[in-house]
Amino acid sequence: PLVPYRSIAVDSAVIELGSILYIPSAVGVQLSDGSEHDGVFVAEDIGSAIGGNRIDFFVGFDDHIRNRFSEPAALVHGEATRVYHIRGALGRALARAIRIGTSEYLP
Repeated sequence: PLVPYRSIAVDSAVIELGSILYIPSAVGVQLSDGSEHDGVFVAEDIGSAIGGNRIDFFVGFDDHIRNRFSEPAALVHGEATRVYHIRGALGRALARAIRIGTSEYLP
C-alpha cells in the first residue's frame, strides 16, 4: 500500500521501483499532523502520466487546503529539483524503517 508523504510515482524505466530517494527541497515541509518531512521517499508506484524525469508525490486524501505539499512554495513545482538515489546499506535501512513506520533509520 502507498504511504502518504513517503510514496512517490516514477517512470520505472528511469527509477527502479523500491528505490529510496532523498529530495532536499522536501526537508522541513510541515505535514498535516504538524511534523516536518525528512526528505526521504520510496518509489512505489508508476503513474499513468509520469514519464521520464518526473515524479508524483502521494499525499493521501488530506484536505488540499491543509496539505503543504500542494502549495507552490513547499516544493519546486514545474521546475527542476535535485533528487538523490540512496543505494546500498543505507538505502536498505531506510526502506526497512519506512516499512515499519519508525524514524530510527539505522539498525
